[in-house]
Amino acid sequence: MDFRGRALIIMVAFASSGAPVAKLGFEEFGVATTLFIRVLLATAILTPKSGINLGEFKSLLGVSVVGSLSVMTSFVGMDLVPAAIVPAMFALVPVITLAYYASQNKAELSARNVSSMGLGLLGVVGLTGFAGETSELPIAGVAILLTSVVLYAMYGFASRTAQEKHPHIGTKVMTFYFSLTLTLCVLPFAAAEVATGTAVANPQTEHYLAILFLAVISTAVYYHLYQRAIGKYSTLAATMSLYIQIPTTVLLAVLLLGEPITMTLVVSSSLMIAGAMLARDANTKARRKRRLGLRLARVR
Repeated sequence: MDFRGRALIIMVAFASSGAPVAKLGFEEFGVATTLFIRVLLATAILTPKSGINLGEFKSLLGVSVVGSLSVMTSFVGMDLVPAAIVPAMFALVPVITLAYYASQNKAELSARNVSSMGLGLLGVVGLTGFAGETSELPIAGVAILLTSVVLYAMYGFASRTAQEKHPHIGTKVMTFYFSLTLTLCVLPFAAAEVATGTAVANPQTEHYLAILFLAVISTAVYYHLYQRAIGKYSTLAATMSLYIQIPTTVLLAVLLLGEPITMTLVVSSSLMIAGAMLARDANTKARRKRRLGLRLARVR
């Protein structure tokens, strides 16, 4: 990956560090209401000049629904656990991606690969213990976030397939239909919060700014850049941002929410980051090995 590729991944990582900002929004807005306003604004920003094409919408509905379910479950889980846990949990996505590639014979399942998966699982166990120290409903929150992690990995695979199947649809348009689908999916839940009087409390300027950050940076910018990284490089390369974002998310959690940083969190997060990095390195070596094999075959 060249310098521009690394820069793109870093931008994706920064844009995805929205968990603490979302929890700030939860202080005065309902969970569903926060998400609804976020994606409604993002959809307005991403709307193409040509408007909605029903054919494209139907073609991308499957991948958009998977992505929407991932975001919805992440918001529910995020409301139950400290924000600093969220990016560490999503560091499992590169490991899941590697396991999928190995099952499809697109990557070699070596001892390094198995070690990366083991480190990731140890990190999950550690995070469960950390959640038990700081959250009233830790097991439920961790379980929901794990579901979101799996769905997010599936979203990456489905996005790559959709881009290959529909090359005429740009990444920004794909992001628009994802955001539109998510808006429609979360609408009933936001309406329920309005009906029960839990949608809005007493928001201040910082809460409105949090929603704006989520809409512009964490949705419109992030998911567009994520789709671009998938299309230009690979699904695994795009998921690299999920462990690069951990330091920025933890920092925001401390600054915005005053969340504690404990040794359990540091060790568990480190295990998951190490697992993700092993997965990336193993996949890179496998690709180089295959390229070398192809070159030797051509020479012969």
